[in-house]
Amino acid sequence: MDNPAPHHPHHRTKPPGTLPNIQRDYVEASAYSANTMSTQFDQWTISVTKGPILSSQCTCHTECRKDLPVGSSVNGNSLANDTTTVPQKCVFCRYDARIELKHLPDMVFVQNRLVISSPDDKFGVEFNAVDALNSIGAEPSDDIKVASAGAWQNARTESLQTYGPNAVKYDWTFGPNYTGTTFGITVEPTTDSLNMALLTQRDPVLFFDEFHLYCDELDDNGCAEMEVKIRVVESYLFVLLRYYLRVDHVAVKLQDVRLMFEKGKDFMLREYTLREAKTSSLAPDISPMEPVQIWSALKPTQTIVEKLSFRKV
Repeated sequence: MDNPAPHHPHHRTKPPGTLPNIQRDYVEASAYSANTMSTQFDQWTISVTKGPILSSQCTCHTECRKDLPVGSSVNGNSLANDTTTVPQKCVFCRYDARIELKHLPDMVFVQNRLVISSPDDKFGVEFNAVDALNSIGAEPSDDIKVASAGAWQNARTESLQTYGPNAVKYDWTFGPNYTGTTFGITVEPTTDSLNMALLTQRDPVLFFDEFHLYCDELDDNGCAEMEVKIRVVESYLFVLLRYYLRVDHVAVKLQDVRLMFEKGKDFMLREYTLREAKTSSLAPDISPMEPVQIWSALKPTQTIVEKLSFRKV
C-alpha cells in the first residue's frame, strides 16, 4: 500500500479536534449485482463490496415503483394486490433518493464499500460512497478556482433548468468531510499516534484490496477522486481513505484518513491529515499527477488523531 505512514485528507472546513461521524447507510448490496468478499481478522469480519459505476438515469424498462403502496395506480393502471408482482427499484432510483448532491461526480461507485464489523454486527466502521458524497458541502470551494470557472459552471445548463439559478453553486472539487462511518463505537480525541515502526515493517500481507468511491475529471481541468485501500498482516489491519485533488496549473490537495487496529487491542486509532499546495510551489521533480510524490514532498497542514473504542468480544 502506498505510504504506510500517515496519509489521508479532509477538505471541508471543520474546527480542529473534531471529525464527522456520519449515520451508517443500510443498503443490501447483494440485490444490485455487486460482488462481496469477506475475511476474518482477530475479532473482526472484513467485507469488501464492489459494483459498477452508477448509471446517470433510471435503467428500468418499467417505472420503478417498489415503494408505492399496494393498490396504487401508475399512469392509470392499478398495481396488483400481490406484492410479488411489484418490481424493485433499479440501482439508480434506490441510491438517488439517498444522495443529497444535485450534481454528482462523473463516476460514482455507489455500491463500493468496506465494512469492518464485530461478529454480531453491533459495532464497527465502514467506508462507503453514499456517506462520502453526502459529506460534500453545498457551496463551491472559494480557495481553488480555474481560469475558466465561470464558463465551466455556466455550461451546466441542464442543472440550471432542473434546479434553478443556484444549481451551479456546488463544490465542483467534490471535497469531502468524511473520515468513515462508525456504528456502536465511542470516538474521542487522543494524543496517541499510529505505530509507525509496526506499519513500516515488511510483514507478509494476508489480505489486500482497493477501490474507488468516486472520480471526476473536473471537465478536463484536473482530477478529484476518493479511494479506499485495506491491508491486513498478522499483527494489524490498516485502512487508507484518500481524497486526491489536482486542479491543473493551480493546486493539489490530499486528505488522508488512516485507520489502524493492532491485534488484541480494544480500540482503533484514526488519523486525519491534510496536505495542500499551489502547483507553482512544488519542486521540479514532484509531479502533481502523482499522489505518492505529493504526500512525500508536503508536510501536513492539519493533523487530527482520534481513538475509536469498543467492547472487546
